[in-house]
Amino acid sequence: MALDVADPRRASKNKQVAQLLRYIGMLNVADSLTPDQLDAVGHLVADEYKIDKESRADWEKQMEQAEKFVRLLMEKKTWPWDNASNAIYPLLAQAAVQFNSRSLPLMIKGQRAVKCRVNGPDPDGQKAKIADLVSEHMSWQLMDEMSDWIGEKDSMLLALPVYGCAFQKVYRDIPNQRNASEYYSPLDIVINYKARSLESAKRITHVFELSEREVMERQRSGLYLDIDLGQGDQDAKSGDLREVEPTYLMLEQHRWLDLDHDELVEPYIVTIHKDSEKVLRIRPRFEAQGISLSNDEKKIAKVAPTQYFVRYLFMPAPDRNVYGFGFGQLLLHPNSILNSIINQTIDSGTWYNTVAAVASPDLGLDKGSQSFRPNEIKTTRNNVEDMGKKIFVLPAREPSQALFQVLGLLLESFERLSNSVDVLTGEHSTANQPASTTLALIEQGLKFYKAASGRLFKGLKDEFHLLYVLNAKHMPQTEEQFFRLFEEEGKGISGAAYNTESLDVVPVGASEEVTIVEKLIKAEQGLTAAKEMGLPWQYMHGHYRRYFEALNMEDIDEILPPGDWQPPPDPKSVNDQAELELKAKEQQTEDARFGMELEKFPLELMKLKLELVEMQEDMKNKKLKSEVDAAARLTDSESKRIKVDADKKKPKKEGAK
Repeated sequence: MALDVADPRRASKNKQVAQLLRYIGMLNVADSLTPDQLDAVGHLVADEYKIDKESRADWEKQMEQAEKFVRLLMEKKTWPWDNASNAIYPLLAQAAVQFNSRSLPLMIKGQRAVKCRVNGPDPDGQKAKIADLVSEHMSWQLMDEMSDWIGEKDSMLLALPVYGCAFQKVYRDIPNQRNASEYYSPLDIVINYKARSLESAKRITHVFELSEREVMERQRSGLYLDIDLGQGDQDAKSGDLREVEPTYLMLEQHRWLDLDHDELVEPYIVTIHKDSEKVLRIRPRFEAQGISLSNDEKKIAKVAPTQYFVRYLFMPAPDRNVYGFGFGQLLLHPNSILNSIINQTIDSGTWYNTVAAVASPDLGLDKGSQSFRPNEIKTTRNNVEDMGKKIFVLPAREPSQALFQVLGLLLESFERLSNSVDVLTGEHSTANQPASTTLALIEQGLKFYKAASGRLFKGLKDEFHLLYVLNAKHMPQTEEQFFRLFEEEGKGISGAAYNTESLDVVPVGASEEVTIVEKLIKAEQGLTAAKEMGLPWQYMHGHYRRYFEALNMEDIDEILPPGDWQPPPDPKSVNDQAELELKAKEQQTEDARFGMELEKFPLELMKLKLELVEMQEDMKNKKLKSEVDAAARLTDSESKRIKVDADKKKPKKEGAK
């Protein structure tokens, strides 16, 4: 169980815990140790430092040679003749410079380097507001308060691909009341070569140098024991024994010691003078909250160490050593082969373009070389015609074409190995081809770099986490600290904002977007797709912001309208809309008229039906009338006929008889 140090009663029950708490409160634990104890600790630190250094001896030789190749340091050659060619092909240097130039812009996005994420639910959005404030404050710390942070990262990104790893030391600069994050070469951070990680390493030794003034300042402030260190160290790189002020080589070893004699080692930091092996300072490498007790609370079960170093890994090593694998190992042998072939070609050309000969002694020529300057004429007592017979010119051949072809083949192969030939260097034409094709070429050409950048961002996240913990520990919980991120409005923040349970910090950049070109193409494709979909401005706002950020434009908020902004209508669209509305109204009028006509139709139909009935009745009446008239006429005619017949049949009058 973890010890609650806020309870003095529980702490006082365990003498070992009380002793560790006293150590935490001491400026230098070495003040409480006897001279014999200090000597034993000093010898132990020095001896085990030598063990770790010997374990990486082969690696050191490789890195020293790789460093010469990167710096293009040519050494004088005496074979095949004095001052023969010793050119260095910049294969390793080119790979390191390209990694540096591609990686540094990815670490910073606009004015920010840190992004804070919320852990757990955030229904009211308060955690998100605090996360944004923490993001701005940590970005201000890195970009402004820690003014050398970018410079340190620039140096680190140049060395990382060469050595295969780099180390960042993160700590609280108490005198200046600010955080510090410093890059150190892996040559200065000595760890046993067989260790798998910083956490599993038994020791981490930081080798550094101090001037006599710096040592004296630390001694008078109580940080170091007041011990005479002699007249300076010959192995110091930044000093010279001929200088008035000497320089001393120090070993700061992060290790485990049992100073409370409970048979359980605890983490400490021991600083010694390398040459004399004298202890200068011992300080705890743990916090009170990291002390855990056994179940019966009688013994210390575990002491969690505080980590000060962050390892940036370029590529894991095949043997899984702690220093990883870099171009310094991957390209050292290929670079040596190229150097050898190039120098042989140059030496062959030099031999071919000059003359070497054997002369007869009777010519009276002086020993040594005889040379002519351009336009120079020399006189001789010898017969010029006979001199040709007494001088044998050594044969010389032109530089080998086969060797030159092999050089070209190896150059192509090795440059691909160093990832220096791809679409980003202009080696591949991208004219008149779709953006998706260019993006695919970049994706294919940068697979190796993307893997390396992913490890880079892992180290960056670890570094930000240590800085976050330092802020949570050292910033006042109630008193606000005011800061201003570049041109933004000043803001205040306290240590209470750094709640380690609800927030997490990550790099603001993304390891997936490893080039400006790739980032720009992605942003442009997203913007084009959004335009084709006709999305409203509240969605288009994010696409435009990504596009402007990919262009590295400054003051984006000043030129980009907010998300709730409504763009003014286009005049042509307004005119088209008015025409559509007018046509709609005309259509509505026509529909209404047609509706009224439809409503009249049943009445008209009824009217037509009635008229038809009337017509039918009229036709019936007319037909009946004609029939009646015909019948009447027939009747009248028949009546007349009958009358005539009757008149014919009447008897004549008697008088007529």
